Amino acid sequence: MLHEAYTDFALSKIGSYARLYSSKKTKELLKENGYFITMMMDREKVSSVSDRAEAGVKEWIGFDRFYKWTCRTMLGSGFNHVNKRDQQPLVLAFLDVEGTADGRFQDQVQGIHFHSIWIVPDHLKERFDEWINSPLTENQARHKFAIKNIDVKRVDGTPRRVLSYAGKFVKSDRLTSPVSKLFDVYPKGLAGIDDGPMTGV
Repeated sequence: MLHEAYTDFALSKIGSYARLYSSKKTKELLKENGYFITMMMDREKVSSVSDRAEAGVKEWIGFDRFYKWTCRTMLGSGFNHVNKRDQQPLVLAFLDVEGTADGRFQDQVQGIHFHSIWIVPDHLKERFDEWINSPLTENQARHKFAIKNIDVKRVDGTPRRVLSYAGKFVKSDRLTSPVSKLFDVYPKGLAGIDDGPMTGV
């Protein structure tokens, strides 16, 4: 089933990260270093792309910019240097739409938002926790990256349960509107982790 394939793929990414870049097991890593962050973009305010672009394109651009801003804040302007890739948070981002939680989703894509699991390296945990929960950060995110709202929680639950919820949009076999992609992994170019995104249906 496609939904389980996404869940398994996401779990494999966390498992690979745990083996290569942490001394913790997957479950421990998620519990101690994991954040569940939900954010919705204001599509009308995400610049640089035509309003006629397929569903999700603008929103992914906004998410990508937010991730890079986070890394720059945590690691400085050279955050994307190859030697700093393993210091960036590992993020598994899932596109979701309005209505999937209670089965109301039918055929149209509305209310696009992201559920994302952020695994923050030990040396950034304290600083990241303070920063991501700051009202100032939320306000800046709204103005810089057209984020309507952002909800930050610590990961609570088993890895499979958390990832299954994050990727629940994939459960639908009734999708008729085009979606650019449903899932992606950050940072790009992290050895042993980033194989590129799984694309939409």
